Amino acid sequence: MIVEIFSCGPLHTNAFLIGCKDTGMAAVVDPAYQSFDPIMAKVEELSLTLEKVLLTHSHWDHIADVYDFKEKFGLPVYIHPLDIPNLEKPGVDGVPMFFPIKGVKPDVLLKEGQIIEVGQLSIEVIHTPGHSPGSVCFYVPKHGILLSGDTLFEGSIGNLSLSTSDPDSMWPSLEKLAKLPPETLVFPGHGNPTKIGKEAWLSKAKKKIWRNNMNLVGNKAPSFKAKAVCKDVIQEDFSLESLKGKYVVFFFYPLDFTFVCPTELHAFQEKLSEFEKRNAQVVGCSIDSHFSHHMWLNTPKNKGGIEGVSYPIVSDLSKSISTSYGVLKDDEGIAYRGLFLIDRDQVIRHQLINDLPLGRSVDEALRILDALIFHEKNGEVCPANWKKGSKSMKPSQEGLKDYFTNV
Repeated sequence: MIVEIFSCGPLHTNAFLIGCKDTGMAAVVDPAYQSFDPIMAKVEELSLTLEKVLLTHSHWDHIADVYDFKEKFGLPVYIHPLDIPNLEKPGVDGVPMFFPIKGVKPDVLLKEGQIIEVGQLSIEVIHTPGHSPGSVCFYVPKHGILLSGDTLFEGSIGNLSLSTSDPDSMWPSLEKLAKLPPETLVFPGHGNPTKIGKEAWLSKAKKKIWRNNMNLVGNKAPSFKAKAVCKDVIQEDFSLESLKGKYVVFFFYPLDFTFVCPTELHAFQEKLSEFEKRNAQVVGCSIDSHFSHHMWLNTPKNKGGIEGVSYPIVSDLSKSISTSYGVLKDDEGIAYRGLFLIDRDQVIRHQLINDLPLGRSVDEALRILDALIFHEKNGEVCPANWKKGSKSMKPSQEGLKDYFTNV
């Protein structure tokens, strides 16, 4: 079996040329930006005949040169149906692109267990949703080779904080791969090859990798619907989407009826009017039930309760929200003290995660909110220790010189 790797484009995406030595038939997998010319040079060098394009998923860096292969050679394009939208109209998945990309229509739709023939090669499709809904891996059992796309990397996995990602789907996908023979050689969508046996953590990926993968800044806030308690009223289907158009300060705390937690909830309440003046909604969340929240809200402050707190407190009894925000402390099943500043378009602009003993500063949350509002209104950036009313700077060398000259 022939496997040629081409690391291309600004994200060093791996494009592949795979072929059958006996027949000279070949396929392109994930033609990345500027991969067309080197792939075609290798096709000519090895006297191969291209017959199809296989896509592990449709993120822009994996499909950038698909148009060239399809339009110039009429090659059929294979993709899972759940990833079609971004193939046809690159960018609709919300993943920022570096430049415009031409979309194409798919020709063959992939499904779990499907066998694709390339010459005498038999390639099995393994549906591995998580990084994207239609992510697949291509497995060649006879040669012990897996092309894993952005599902599995050497020592890591694909980004799960994208708008089209689904962490709950990723874990079963990785468990599928963990069952492959340990000597299986893995060619990922980025980085170096590895082997299934080397990635012994696969079957426990949720615990081992999830939190390390969770830089959410710049990405859409993970969505959810859950019970919440607000002003003594239980809301059945609370969601952040209902707050679009407002800034949201979304914070997690470990447990009701504990010690540091009520000090934080009261501190947010004391400054609630300041957040409201800035068109910001404060929302709390813990893994307790809505019944526990309700009882705690009806417990006086001098008895350790949070009576008087009037902003929504979400119940994450399933722990799915804490997981999707990367703040779940697995060994105890409670949330770390995570705080996320979400802008009016539901994009996370700031995140902070404290260990359990460390209470947060509400004044700092207000300062960061003021900085974001100032930047959005004025286009200038906020230097270290900036506070509302203090000097900002233009994002340029001249702006920096002016700032240091006048402070």
